[in-house]
Amino acid sequence: MKSDFFEKNKGVIGVALAMILLSMTVLGIYLILPQERGDTAEGAADAVTDGADLTYGDLLGAEQTDMIPTAGNENSGGTLTPLTPQQGSVNGAEEKTPQPEDADNVGDSAAAPSTEDDTDEAPPTVTWVIQSGSAGLQYRSYGNGTCILEGLGSCTDRCVIIPPFSPMGDTVVAIAAGAFSGSAIEALQIPETVQSIGMGAFEGCTRLALFSVAEGNTAFYATDGVLYSRDGTTLIAYPVGRRCPVAIIPSHVRYIAAMAFRECPSLRYVRYEGSVEGWQEIEIARGNNCLFTLPMSFGADE
Repeated sequence: MKSDFFEKNKGVIGVALAMILLSMTVLGIYLILPQERGDTAEGAADAVTDGADLTYGDLLGAEQTDMIPTAGNENSGGTLTPLTPQQGSVNGAEEKTPQPEDADNVGDSAAAPSTEDDTDEAPPTVTWVIQSGSAGLQYRSYGNGTCILEGLGSCTDRCVIIPPFSPMGDTVVAIAAGAFSGSAIEALQIPETVQSIGMGAFEGCTRLALFSVAEGNTAFYATDGVLYSRDGTTLIAYPVGRRCPVAIIPSHVRYIAAMAFRECPSLRYVRYEGSVEGWQEIEIARGNNCLFTLPMSFGADE
């Protein structure tokens, strides 16, 4: 009976066996081909990690289309660097992202050693923001593009740098009388634009140890921290906070301004570089009592 069954149904059985074989064949192809494709992608990814030379085509096969080749050092023969969509330039120069049709050319450039000297690369541009003077100083405009510095205002700097222009754009041409009187400033920089200084501008500045005048000022200059008129004939202010016990007055001085030497607690001695006769010809304004009470010597060399 079994032989009769197979004899009668051999056609159906044959079809069933053929379908089973076909299904197994399809299943085998499905399992084998993705594995091969995965091996290719993993191999390309490992090569990138290991720093091997690859073409852009290799990366396309590995679905690494977000990476472009860039020049490496002389020994590496080129490296591959991830590039995000936001990146597109180096040192300001536009960099073209390779397209698939350019794969062969890009692959060659990636594999070729770099011939450029790294030292020839332009350094990154650095912009320095420099403050031109102390902030918070108080000014009064003359209404003609110029102004006068009236005081410290909200400035808390110990070393004050007077800017040549106020925040409103006026040229600072003067320092008012008593502008810094009684303040705790320790050093003062006068700009090239200032042409006049009011009386007692630095009175009571017991910590003021240094005057400095910007190059180009036609009215004043400073040497050894002492403030003079440009021609050197007038000693305008001696820094009373200076710790030196000796004040040296040059022989070219003909006038000592009012209160130039007022309240100089560290002074113990005065030396005039000229003669006794020359000293007697100097006009000394009020408020310089120490010049009459302290010991003195004369001549450039003692």
